[in-house]
Amino acid sequence: MNALVGYSIDDNNFILSPERVLYWEDRKTLIIADLHAGKTGHFRKSGIAIPQKVFREDLQRLLTQVLFFKAEQLIIVGDFSHSKSNQELDLFVRWRHDLSSLSIFLIKGNHDILQDKWYEEAQIGISNWELGIGNFLFRHDLKKTGISNRQKATSNRQPATFGRRRLAAGAAGNKQQATGNRQQATSNRQPPTTGSSGRAAASTTETRYTFSGHIHPGISIRGLAKQSLHFPCFYFTDNYCVLPAFSRFTGTHGIDPQKGENVFAIVENQILQVQ
Repeated sequence: MNALVGYSIDDNNFILSPERVLYWEDRKTLIIADLHAGKTGHFRKSGIAIPQKVFREDLQRLLTQVLFFKAEQLIIVGDFSHSKSNQELDLFVRWRHDLSSLSIFLIKGNHDILQDKWYEEAQIGISNWELGIGNFLFRHDLKKTGISNRQKATSNRQPATFGRRRLAAGAAGNKQQATGNRQQATSNRQPPTTGSSGRAAASTTETRYTFSGHIHPGISIRGLAKQSLHFPCFYFTDNYCVLPAFSRFTGTHGIDPQKGENVFAIVENQILQVQ
């Protein structure tokens, strides 16, 4: 098991963190999904005593990752919020204003029902459908993309070992080890194109590698005595990646990975490749 794991897709370098984030080195961009800000407050309003510290700990983890990777951008692949605005979203606004130099872009998910004015005041660029950057697309729900869980790439997509995605050699331990001797990209580090009102421009190209969230992927690891443990995970196929839910106050949905697909379980503070 490793604290950080390097991963390459289409000659772009990423780092998997056990804090449920993916760092895109070439763009100095942190990628997360399913923050569900305000969820614990929503539960409390319904009479279920969930302490606010649950969300505060999520924000602290996010801050730590932004500072650790020195990220310049944050992409949230859907379900930034859980429902209507509440005190926890007010807390996020204060958190965001303390990081005013950080560009934040949201691809809306099914839970993101806040008014556009709220995002503008919070300095968050939004897209109602998808966000395209270089060779990659960001969409919340794969079911709405025409990509099924078993659909394989159709254009020059080879198996993971030799194709567009691979585990970075020597990735382990810390950020320096995860990056290895890979040269950092120094050009094309511009933020995604945005239209009026700070909305991120959409792309309709279906051949690009897609990052998504929504299902909160999890994987079961079985022991010799038929016991099993279930963990959140990163799930990579030849044409898409499903990110783990960033919020720890979420459940998981079991995935059924096929041969040639890569799964990295998040086990406490470590990353474990199980396939």
